[in-house]
Amino acid sequence: MANRLLFISLLLGIYNSTAAQQFAINVVPRYSFGATIPANYRLVEGRSFLTPKLKTQYTGTLIGPNGDQSEYNQNSNGFGLDVFFKFTNEQNGNAWGLLLGVYRQKHLQHAEFPSFTFKGTSLVSYYYFYRTTGLSAGLRRVFMQNRLVGWYVQTTALYSLQVQKFLGLSNTWDEVTESTARYLERGTGIVSSISQVQPYTLAIAPEVGIVNRGNFGFELSLSYQHPVGAPLYLNRETYYQNNRVLGLEEATRTQQSLWLNLRFPINVFKRSRAARPPKTYEPKPQPEPKLRREPKPPVQPTPKFQDLCLTVVNKNSQQAVANAKLVYEGRTYTSNTDGKVLLVALKVGKKGAFGIEAANYEGGNIDFEMVAQEGCQSLKIELIPVPVAIPTAVEINGQSVKKGESIVLNAIEFEQGKSDLLPEGKSELDKVAAWMRQYPTLVIELSGHTSNEGDYAENVRLSKDRVAICKRYMAGQVVGSDARIKTVGYGPTKPRVPNTTPENRKKNRRVELKVESL
Repeated sequence: MANRLLFISLLLGIYNSTAAQQFAINVVPRYSFGATIPANYRLVEGRSFLTPKLKTQYTGTLIGPNGDQSEYNQNSNGFGLDVFFKFTNEQNGNAWGLLLGVYRQKHLQHAEFPSFTFKGTSLVSYYYFYRTTGLSAGLRRVFMQNRLVGWYVQTTALYSLQVQKFLGLSNTWDEVTESTARYLERGTGIVSSISQVQPYTLAIAPEVGIVNRGNFGFELSLSYQHPVGAPLYLNRETYYQNNRVLGLEEATRTQQSLWLNLRFPINVFKRSRAARPPKTYEPKPQPEPKLRREPKPPVQPTPKFQDLCLTVVNKNSQQAVANAKLVYEGRTYTSNTDGKVLLVALKVGKKGAFGIEAANYEGGNIDFEMVAQEGCQSLKIELIPVPVAIPTAVEINGQSVKKGESIVLNAIEFEQGKSDLLPEGKSELDKVAAWMRQYPTLVIELSGHTSNEGDYAENVRLSKDRVAICKRYMAGQVVGSDARIKTVGYGPTKPRVPNTTPENRKKNRRVELKVESL
């Protein structure tokens, strides 16, 4: 009952739209010519002997299990009759539609097998003819390209109510039941059996086609029919040779197929309705509102206490200054990594000052006054950096390194063929980053070197990867690292010692630091 009400509501909703509509009922005879997709044979025992072939028509001689022969002609085709409920937009010809109907389809499948003699005749293949009859329901959307021709897409559900097989000798169709046909002679041949018959099956068929506009015409389409759920029945084929089973294969027969459909819609009812203008509503007159005094908004009390949010930055670069010391009323506060300091619950209207100092920056006193406001009161403190004397050399690992000189970072070692940083190497790079923060103008070059083991080009690439990883590791610790850290890979071209022993080759796998400028 609920599905019926939903269907009626859909039809009424389409028909009652504001555009000019035409509602029509068509009776649509249909003829289909198709090709049943060959079944996939599953090998159960022995070796495979069946070869499925795509066939759409067969004319020839049928030989029964008793040796009787009959000439016949069969192909894959179908017939149907639909009732088409169509709603058409008369301005552009586009339409929606629902199709309900009945159908009958005939399927042909063919499989080849090893040739054997039966009743004096050489058998080389097996043909299957089965027919399904049932109900169909489809939903269609039509798009008209001009006043004459358009195209449509459609999805149809086909529910089989009956499945029959063709009896060629009697030229009749009979219900598919569990049965066995034996083509054996002197222990050689095929035994074919049918089981698991399921006449009530469902298939879904997407379809696309062309259509002409008008109450009488034709439609040409192509559809693909795909089974849903259980197959129609199961075929088992057993091949014997000299009373021995050489192969056992089975296949499921379904409605899976491709169809070329030709329809001839016949109009039996038509009704048009002009477009309805959208409803308008006149506003009802409203009585004059009475004047009344608006109440005064309540006066918000002035807060007595206020938080103070401080931000400490470098006046030149505007970067946050961490670990700055602020002394206020005998207490010391320290800025975090973002340069933030929070003083909580200071009295509104209070005037005061606090001292501030930071390494490598000029200190001083900062005056402030607390003002009532929403949220935290902000105050930005800009510190002036103390000029750093330009050195002539830097101390690295206890060595005085001048501009243009190099040292080996002995703690940075790599396994052969790898570029992964070891914990000792990370600790060494942390020291280098600290030196570069101590000397803001220091520019260095990291050069990678390898032993002579392995491919030359691969060693050069490996040396470049190693120093690149070192640079990436220090990127978050050194301001402007892209410009201040240069990298180069020499591979095995600059060994410290001859590559004659494992110990010497280990020394040659190194990273050197060169002072480019101070």
